[in-house]
Amino acid sequence: MLTPARSDLAFSWPAALPVARIDQVMTRSATVTKLWPLPATGSDHLPLAARIRLG
Repeated sequence: MLTPARSDLAFSWPAALPVARIDQVMTRSATVTKLWPLPATGSDHLPLAARIRLG
């Protein structure tokens, strides 16, 4: 079973003015403890970074 990240406000779409959380980080046997958007890369979505806790 996959577990979605808790609801941090990591708005990632559209990259020019992020107003939606449509990108997700899902884990198995781990917990997402922090989620944040990274700088734009040329995509229409911002990349996301996640801190996870194993176990």
